[in-house]
Amino acid sequence: MTTTEPLTVTNLVSRKAYSLLPVRLACGAPSKHPDVWRKFIKLGGRVLPISNDDTERVRMYMRQHGTEAVTPDGAIAFTLNGEFLAECVPEACGQPEGVAVALT
Repeated sequence: MTTTEPLTVTNLVSRKAYSLLPVRLACGAPSKHPDVWRKFIKLGGRVLPISNDDTERVRMYMRQHGTEAVTPDGAIAFTLNGEFLAECVPEACGQPEGVAVALT
């Protein structure tokens, strides 16, 4: 049995810490497919500003786990959009219905 270490980042505004886990995506990299990316970024979704250091750490963490999404709670997912974590929709990648966030 293997476990995945969470990555902790801090919201620059609220100073709240988030422990993030990778989300398995059926399409791999939605950013490589403009039509999928438009559906993947949740319009009007939450945005969490994070530091430049946290941005780079999230980028490396997602690369390490082969995903473009992370989750703090298994119910909501985020992706990097510039220097922000932006809410995303894993279902846009062809996730099975009812499995919005499949943790890796």
